[in-house]
Amino acid sequence: SLEGLNNLTSVGDSLSIRSNASLTSLEGLNNITSVRGVLSIWANDALTSLAGLNNLTSVGGSLSIRFNDVLKDYCSLQNININYGFIYSNAYNPTLADIKNGNCSSE
Repeated sequence: SLEGLNNLTSVGDSLSIRSNASLTSLEGLNNITSVRGVLSIWANDALTSLAGLNNLTSVGGSLSIRFNDVLKDYCSLQNININYGFIYSNAYNPTLADIKNGNCSSE
């Protein structure tokens, strides 16, 4: 659980959420609006959705979402302002344009 991060509103550097086999939700990150550096979400075997990042509107670096075996829903990122990202080796791998255009989930 990421519930202890509820008061976090911005990240001045990079944010990495990696190798959490039991993590099912990003709830707890609901108040984050910006990440100045890279946002990495890697190898979270039980994560099906990026719900919890609904208020995130800005990532200054790149977005890297890889190796999340059951991740199918990126709709929480529809309002994000980012130009560069790597999304692959997940259950669904939309482009950034797909996400912004509403093709954000395989369900």
